[in-house]
Amino acid sequence: MTVSARFLDSSSLPLAPPEEAAWDAIHAAAAARGDSLAFQRLVNRHSPALHRFCLHCLGNLQDAEDVTQESFVRAWHALPRYRESGTFRPWLWRIALNRCRDLARSRSSRLRWLCNWSSDSPPDAISPSPSPDETAAHRADLDRLSHGLALLPENLREPLVLSAIENLPHHEIAAILNTTTRAIDNRVQRARHRLNSWWSLQP
Repeated sequence: MTVSARFLDSSSLPLAPPEEAAWDAIHAAAAARGDSLAFQRLVNRHSPALHRFCLHCLGNLQDAEDVTQESFVRAWHALPRYRESGTFRPWLWRIALNRCRDLARSRSSRLRWLCNWSSDSPPDAISPSPSPDETAAHRADLDRLSHGLALLPENLREPLVLSAIENLPHHEIAAILNTTTRAIDNRVQRARHRLNSWWSLQP
């Protein structure tokens, strides 16, 4: 599946393996009791995806690194009050998203959802040995997708990116964005419809 297809195609929805949520819950509970090793394991597990998410939000590598680190610091200090067993990932992502929004507002700039794959590229994004023409076409595809995403309103763009890039299930996205799963289903569907309509008009 190409990168653009991840956004345009609604044929498959991500599922959250129960064992992953259980692993998070066990380590979050231990970290809440002051177990720094358990928290470090949570950092190791979630930092690559959280950093990628922040990068998509902010479009700046240094800002993404700063917000990722700050989000874990805030999570560590907030863990003694954490009581959401089994929902650590959306809780952490919500911390990061709020910080990304604050940073974007403080700089009087809108969130920029950039498809900056680089070393984080999905394995099927580019063939193992792409030709120059394939590489150029892939880059043009990403540039066009970035532009199309930027045209979506924030309330549609955020859930679509969380679903298509981060592969989060809709109930977790609902927890991150503080709404219902049904609302997320609707927003992702509307976002894909708008993006498909815009995409079909491109030369």
